[in-house]
Amino acid sequence: MIFYAYKSKTYTKINNKQKVRKILIKLIKRLLPNGVKKKLKSMLGIPEHIPIGDSNYTSPIISTVNQDNNGYVGGIAMFLGGGIGDFAIYLNIVDQITAVCGEHDVHIYTVRERQAKEAFFGRPNIVIHQDMGNHLFQNNCVKYDATLNIALTVDLCHINIENIRKYPPKFIYMMNTLHVYNQKYLYQHLNNIRFHREAVLLRQVRITGQNRWTLLGSGGAFDMRQMRSSINLNMYSYYILSKLNIENKDYITVNYGSDAELSGNAQQTKLWPFYHHEKFVKLFKNKHPEILVVQIGISDKYRMAEADIYAFNLKLEEVKIILKYSNAHIDCEGGLVHLSTQLSTKCVVCFGPTPSYFYGYPQNKNIVPPGCTDCMSIFEDWYTVCYRNDDNEHCMTNILPEQVLESVSEILTSRQTYSYELLGRELYSSAKLEDYRPVIDKIVANNEMQMIGDNDHIFGPCRTYIHASKRWEYPYIIEAVEKQGKYLKIADVGCGRGALGVYLASQHHDVSIYDMDFNWDNEGDRFYNNRFMLYCADNNVKAQYGTVFNIPVDDNTFDVVISCSVVEHIQYKKYALLEMLRVLKPYGVLIMTYDLRQDKNKYVDEKRPDVFSSESIEHTLLEIGIEAEIYEDKDVLRSIKDIRESMPLMAETLTVGGLVIKKLKGGV
Repeated sequence: MIFYAYKSKTYTKINNKQKVRKILIKLIKRLLPNGVKKKLKSMLGIPEHIPIGDSNYTSPIISTVNQDNNGYVGGIAMFLGGGIGDFAIYLNIVDQITAVCGEHDVHIYTVRERQAKEAFFGRPNIVIHQDMGNHLFQNNCVKYDATLNIALTVDLCHINIENIRKYPPKFIYMMNTLHVYNQKYLYQHLNNIRFHREAVLLRQVRITGQNRWTLLGSGGAFDMRQMRSSINLNMYSYYILSKLNIENKDYITVNYGSDAELSGNAQQTKLWPFYHHEKFVKLFKNKHPEILVVQIGISDKYRMAEADIYAFNLKLEEVKIILKYSNAHIDCEGGLVHLSTQLSTKCVVCFGPTPSYFYGYPQNKNIVPPGCTDCMSIFEDWYTVCYRNDDNEHCMTNILPEQVLESVSEILTSRQTYSYELLGRELYSSAKLEDYRPVIDKIVANNEMQMIGDNDHIFGPCRTYIHASKRWEYPYIIEAVEKQGKYLKIADVGCGRGALGVYLASQHHDVSIYDMDFNWDNEGDRFYNNRFMLYCADNNVKAQYGTVFNIPVDDNTFDVVISCSVVEHIQYKKYALLEMLRVLKPYGVLIMTYDLRQDKNKYVDEKRPDVFSSESIEHTLLEIGIEAEIYEDKDVLRSIKDIRESMPLMAETLTVGGLVIKKLKGGV
């Protein structure tokens, strides 16, 4: 990465407004002759010898900036290039850094502030900066303890040796591994011309068998082998399904379009021709008339005549929801493919200039045309101009609609079906508390907690907790887990900093825990999140971001999925149950506990907007194919009275219940 500060003179003065700077940089890079470039560079305060926006992989700046220095910020800073598809991948790296960096913020510099905010929705301790042309990042890099530039590779740009020594050992190891990798493979071998650099990298990864993800792994600095990032879904955007009238319906999604900011007004060479799209939709409707076709995109300029629904100019949060529940997504290689794949939706991807060996996912149908292909970065304008200058023989025209139809049909017919069986249900009973006390004592001892009373919340290291009702819920869950056997692969979803995961790991289970963040009930200390993730790692628990609406793993991954007092905090419960069942292996079990009410008012407070009743839980289970009478009203009332007498901290008119669901092969 070229920095203005890496020589004796430091260049820091760029006073132009962001919008003006963006326009000027585009002019400099693409349109203007050399004489005008020099004048505009002077206006921007950029030395003539420095190329705009490029990177030369010089060794990182080593500094020892004192923390008392007025310019010192601390923490970690990154410049992220690319668009929403790239951000979907970079999330994984940012999350891994957050998990080991301790009590420090991560600052994100990017040209695309809005897209970054949407991509990093819900992430704690992330600060996003609008940065046109990479100049703010370059000028401020030495103010942070570590700075990284992330594009095709991760480039360590600056490191403050003295301050980094105070970071957790896992972070120091990560930065050292990255530095060694950069020194060996990047700094000495790659020049500062972007398309030259990309061409060399693509040739290298083809020989070594790497891909977009594993290249970013940087020799083991980051674990990218699963090719998974956690994309948070906004619960309040689920209305889009009913608004478009596609809720509970089968549909596929189709996109025609690409990154307008990269190519300007020119069409990118990687686009599958629009007339092929239209023919595909017609063929698909003839073969699968029962399945809707939803066209998504940022512009309604190109409307596919026989599409059933047009979803243009939507918010990204709405697009995520549509993609999540699509039976298949059809597109050229691009951002929506990366996003769909991270949402566990399979795609049919038309590859041409961009290489499938680098950008493809094994679970998708990746179509590569015969003949000329894979010309990414062989010259500067490869993304808008065919190198052969022969539109009639352009690679993308050689992918036929019939091929795409066949691939989509294979995805649809290969979808596995499952049914679900209710194994048991339970209501809170104070009589059980005495039986459960030895289990709670084990959890308390294992987590080095302090028992302070029979009805109080219990807290431990990193403010791990056993809230009052968990004295019944945790033993109920552990009892159900033990019936499944030993050495299980377990997911605890929406668990916060609950003590259950660490206890289960101590019993030799392979435990992963997921939540949107781990900051809940943090007494105003926002770094409980980071400390807790380190605490989990030290106790053999994999703490990751994820929610009940999107868990960042493949289908059929876990033997047991746990949801402890989560569903009362969410709406659209059916989708949460389906997601937890998706990641469950056949014959595995979903163990749920939840608040339960007897009255008609589902809203209890701001934190519990939709609490189950006997009737509503039966309705939700029926939506996923389980028909059963769960509780009788008299039993719920008895349990509510019982919990009020034994646990005064519990909200009035509520009790807690639990159930166990088994996943079976087969079904409609």
